[in-house]
Amino acid sequence: AFCVTTTVVNKSYKVSDSTTPTSGGCAGHGVGGIDPITNSSTNPSAESSLTGYSGPNGATVALSTAQAKYGTSSVITTLPAAGSGFVGVNVATGQTVPTLLKASTTYTYSMWVYIPSGVIDIRLSAQGTGVGTTTCSSAPEATTSVKNSWTRVSCQLTTAASGNLALYVLNLGSATAGMQFYVDGVMLTEGTTLYNYADGTSANWAWNVTPNNSTSTGPPL
Repeated sequence: AFCVTTTVVNKSYKVSDSTTPTSGGCAGHGVGGIDPITNSSTNPSAESSLTGYSGPNGATVALSTAQAKYGTSSVITTLPAAGSGFVGVNVATGQTVPTLLKASTTYTYSMWVYIPSGVIDIRLSAQGTGVGTTTCSSAPEATTSVKNSWTRVSCQLTTAASGNLALYVLNLGSATAGMQFYVDGVMLTEGTTLYNYADGTSANWAWNVTPNNSTSTGPPL
């Protein structure tokens, strides 16, 4: 089986197993003269596993169907006892530079969070030897105090020459044991543009290897 997309200026046609070209592009390809983008999060919606997610400093993470921005599940993070420092969830466990991401390259990092009433505000933080510079700890869009509603937070980072990534969603103030929040729709794309969320299940997108366990590619939505 195969699928080929051909674009001339801003018109695209695709040919798959049949020999008759049709208007449009194959899943995962650029269409209409617009290059495809890649979501480098390998389990962006946590539909079937917690691969890529971990809890720092005693926080625990689990799959939950109580809240979901995309698909049917999200990652729920439970904070440990007060005084344990910044705690939350790492959404990029196992990702490294230059194996997955390019070295010395700017990326935009985002996700949707759901914070129940009374729970501490949260912020983003990009750490690890694979991070060179970042706006995650200072950019206004990297924090939120919105409660009982899915809210998107984002920031930018520039990778180092090599190393691991730790992309955190953390408590902004003092943690209290048992506080919880949800994370869904993780996106990590090259450049400074905050694209609409997409993964291999989105229209005209494709998983690059295994569904919900690999990067995904498609046209900007």
